[in-house]
Amino acid sequence: MTPDCAYRNALKQRIFHFIDNASPHQQSQKQEDEFNRLALEVFSWQYSANKPYQRLCDRRSSPPASIQHWSQIPAVTTASFKTIPLFCFETDKACAVFHTSGTTESTSGKHYFHELGLYESAALKWFQLCCVEKNNKVPYLVLGPTAKHFPNSSLGQMFSWIIEAFGTDENLVAFSPRGIDFERTIDFLENHHQKKEPVFILSTSLALLEFIEKMPQNRQSFLLTEGSVVLDTGGYKGKKKAINRLEFQRLIADFFGIQRNMIFNEYGMTEMSSQYYETKITSDITGHPFKYGPPWVRTKACDPSSLEILPDGEIGILRHFDLANLDSVSMLQTEDLGIVHEKGIELLGRPLHATHRGCSLLAEEIITANE
Repeated sequence: MTPDCAYRNALKQRIFHFIDNASPHQQSQKQEDEFNRLALEVFSWQYSANKPYQRLCDRRSSPPASIQHWSQIPAVTTASFKTIPLFCFETDKACAVFHTSGTTESTSGKHYFHELGLYESAALKWFQLCCVEKNNKVPYLVLGPTAKHFPNSSLGQMFSWIIEAFGTDENLVAFSPRGIDFERTIDFLENHHQKKEPVFILSTSLALLEFIEKMPQNRQSFLLTEGSVVLDTGGYKGKKKAINRLEFQRLIADFFGIQRNMIFNEYGMTEMSSQYYETKITSDITGHPFKYGPPWVRTKACDPSSLEILPDGEIGILRHFDLANLDSVSMLQTEDLGIVHEKGIELLGRPLHATHRGCSLLAEEIITANE
């Protein structure tokens, strides 16, 4: 069956409007009702056009007619993207395919996009509201993937959009499949420090640690001009020596000579089109060091075994609904432990050597439904 593209396009325009009018501050009941209406429409579209997802919903006796609230919409595990193409079109209609992390292409998940407009709009809108204090542009240093060098990286696509939208003609991408270009990075930092110009560093957490650890012993720091920002993402998987967030912030602050509140953090995933941020701006809104998500995303914590939704304030594994995931699946069950608060989420990591029983059963269920 051919997807109803007219219905989908009209729905897309309503989501665009919702994103365009988003505010980082608390939502009104009117906005909450509008989110719920859009979420139910998105679910109806995905149920009709995404056949593997439809089979899962039918197996659970959860068609759109039975769902009254976004929190009731059936979830798929992020691991399911490794086994089944969860896409509302034929895969040859995708304009982009982003791969999750994996040791080989066969073990990586794949998030297919029919078009990138919603993804770009969501990514830039929330980055601007959470990470850009003023409208003036600054040079960006990228120690992470970009679309040019890593076309199948969703983070690379986002980094490329950000530097194009908010950077200057002095941006430097100093990361490629060969790794960090140390010489050009050092020149960039020294040049802008001498000119007393603030910079914005976009990086994976591991790349920042590698840059600091491989500096010559006579270079203990690179002082950044006041107003500079360091944003990291991705965690510390792959580090031989364990390091926690506070130790990481202390190391970065000392090395670059900046306040810890100018070290921003992003939480996102390939399977999702939107991001959470913890920044100076979001901390002023929440009053806590929480990850702060956009108005077009909702998150709940679930019991690890039963996957029943828990009251806010209790520890569970996080489930996200993202309106910007229009052409795949919007309700995503992760294995990330966390606490959902009134304003933001508190990430607690992912237990080592542990796959939650509920997630394992849910991942098996979608496979069984599509055999």
